[in-house]
Amino acid sequence: MTSATIVGGLLPLMTVSLAPTEVADAAISPLLVFWTQITCETVAMLICHRDIAFLIPMGFFVYRESLLLDWFSASLASHSTSGPSSQWFTCGLILSTVNLILWTGTLFVFALLRWAPELLSDEKCESPEIVWKAMVPHQMKQNGLKKKSCSIGDEQNQNHKTAPIKAA
Repeated sequence: MTSATIVGGLLPLMTVSLAPTEVADAAISPLLVFWTQITCETVAMLICHRDIAFLIPMGFFVYRESLLLDWFSASLASHSTSGPSSQWFTCGLILSTVNLILWTGTLFVFALLRWAPELLSDEKCESPEIVWKAMVPHQMKQNGLKKKSCSIGDEQNQNHKTAPIKAA
């Protein structure tokens, strides 16, 4: 998480603010998408269901890929035309390459292979029980969610039912 914040947020922010215009223009779009993603994920954690909270970063990861390829292509083109003397163009090329590798790995390895199956499993992501009557959905239970498993305290309360005590 810290490496993604540094490589995806802080270093491009420094590049945009300090580098020449040719280098900064290529880095601004992925940086804007990264900060927008952070804002949307923060809001989604508070008010959205887990399925929606999962789709928000996935959408940003997929959308960011084309921007990262554009940034890498622009950095490669500006580095090849600038010559070996300019350090900013080399820094922009290295930063765009590292960002492309980091976010592609995050999308295809972490998010799709590790995070998606864990997050979307039935044990962690409850779904509402809905019955359709005359094309209108009706929830089966009051709270709207299926109870996948009962906790230890619930099992103990069911096993130790007590009879009311009568006065002698």
